[in-house]
Amino acid sequence: MTSIAKAPGKIILFGEHFVVYENRAILGAINKYATVASEKTNTDNIL
Repeated sequence: MTSIAKAPGKIILFGEHFVVYENRAILGAINKYATVASEKTNTDNIL
């Protein structure tokens, strides 16, 4: 069985770490996605 996940991309112009301290940031979504697939095997190999 293969599992597939897809997440939208984002761009952060500034303030990425400021939000931890409840300050503002400027960011937006972009039309790119990160996709990953995983499959269970019977070996201990990662690749």
